[in-house]
Amino acid sequence: MRVRCQGTSARIEIPCDQIQKFIRTYRREELLNFFFEIGFKSVSLDLEGLISGKLNR
Repeated sequence: MRVRCQGTSARIEIPCDQIQKFIRTYRREELLNFFFEIGFKSVSLDLEGLISGKLNR
């Protein structure tokens, strides 16, 4: 798992086979509050999943 910081946006990247578990495990409101409290203005979950080298495409 990783979180990419793109300015004031946080993008959560998780391996594809763990996305459903992540959605079931973590409450959306808690995640949003956490990221907003540390200064992010928006938060997204990358549905493509965690892929090594994605930024180099």
